Amino acid sequence: MSEDRDVVRILVVDDEAPIRELIRRWLLEWGYDVTLATNAEDALGTLMWRPVSVIVTDMRLPGENGLWLLEHVKAKLPQTRFIVVSGLDDMTETVSRQLRADHIDVLLKPFSREEFRGALDRVASTIGQL
Repeated sequence: MSEDRDVVRILVVDDEAPIRELIRRWLLEWGYDVTLATNAEDALGTLMWRPVSVIVTDMRLPGENGLWLLEHVKAKLPQTRFIVVSGLDDMTETVSRQLRADHIDVLLKPFSREEFRGALDRVASTIGQL
């Protein structure tokens, strides 16, 4: 494991504990520093004291949604990269295409470990540090 990887932080935002914990477990296995949040507002608050390189967020969250979080983070921390996780009913092709154009990876539920790793690798390639 490289020295750079030791400092890479990823914030996982999902209100479903099984999904949040599964992603956390994968990221820890791959050597990342992981922080968890259950909604967009808590995630934004967490970023004030614990900056991250990547945010993995569900589209549908209690309160504000994943797009709200993305817009607020991008306005203040434009270098932050995103992986947006969504059910088919949450994501139109237009929204999905726009997110990908902005170097934001989109994963549709259910996804496999390999699909998640592929999304992480794609996001990593845009910042060159993961």
